Amino acid sequence: MKNPEEKIYGCLIGGAVGDALGAPVEFKPFDSIITRYGAQGITRYDAQTGGKITDDTQMTLFTAEGLVNAHKYFPKECKLSDKILSVYKSYLCWLITQGYEPDGITEEDKEMNKLLKVKGLYSRRAPGETCLKSLMSGKIGWTHLPLNRSKGCGGVMRAAPAGFVNWFNDEFNFKLGMDIAAITHGHPSGYLPAGVLACIIRNILDGKNLMDSINRSLELLKTKKEYDVTFLSIHTALAAYNSGDKLNWRVIEELGEGWTAEEALAIAIYCSLNAQNNFEKGVVMAVNHGGDSDSTGAITGNILGALLGIDAIPEYYQNGLELIDVIKDYADYFSRLDYNREGGEKRNEEMIL
Repeated sequence: MKNPEEKIYGCLIGGAVGDALGAPVEFKPFDSIITRYGAQGITRYDAQTGGKITDDTQMTLFTAEGLVNAHKYFPKECKLSDKILSVYKSYLCWLITQGYEPDGITEEDKEMNKLLKVKGLYSRRAPGETCLKSLMSGKIGWTHLPLNRSKGCGGVMRAAPAGFVNWFNDEFNFKLGMDIAAITHGHPSGYLPAGVLACIIRNILDGKNLMDSINRSLELLKTKKEYDVTFLSIHTALAAYNSGDKLNWRVIEELGEGWTAEEALAIAIYCSLNAQNNFEKGVVMAVNHGGDSDSTGAITGNILGALLGIDAIPEYYQNGLELIDVIKDYADYFSRLDYNREGGEKRNEEMIL
């Protein structure tokens, strides 16, 4: 069994791999993908773009940075709302790397955010309009006070790090994931899938298999308001998997294109279940369709990377992956957090990136 440290590395790097692999084929019809890359579709990084990440991985890193800062700088009894505000401040720093000057951020906030010193992040990689508009509004969105009714996948594609904190307390992880997504995406179908993903990651890190992790997440999902759309999408993915049909492209088309959060998560769950022992098989399937390929690839990479660990990710995907050393730094931080089995988080003031 893989240890939590290997799984955390796998989760963050796996998500970036799926993101980079899917980016060149986003928006492209399946037929055109096959024409360009062959019968299996894209299976290696595109020769022109290489392992370049998109806004999916950028924002995942800034999610991680916000949670790191909450752990490092907030009081020991840091509340959930403190973590959310820390992530929000980190997203405002991401906005700076995209060429904006947002309101509500201080020089002290900027100094705390180490990602602002990473030159490679100062690049626009097709950032989502909902994220940009929400963060430029000068307000933070909450599930009880949403900024909009967006159900786009921009909330779930960045939520995996919410599964890294507070071990053995997956209700907290679910809430953290959905609140992080609600900063920018106000529709329940926009933020509930992020809670599901965070809960799946948390349970995988705690040693559960993939199906048990999914089922536990669905238990918590059904306690939330307006859960039905997200639940139905995931249920459809599970039914497709349980039907016994081999992993195929047509099923993904039936699940959607991944532009909305519940569709992106459903596709990732379907691909992950069908490739539980093969990271490459899962991410390749997740990106070869005519929709939001980088996001479905990223979420699948998060899940399979956590499930299988860093050693299951082929070297040819790790080699050339943009900012892999930065990604490893954040994986290293979370992997060294010290937890007890009652779910309490023990602080370690010496852990500085």
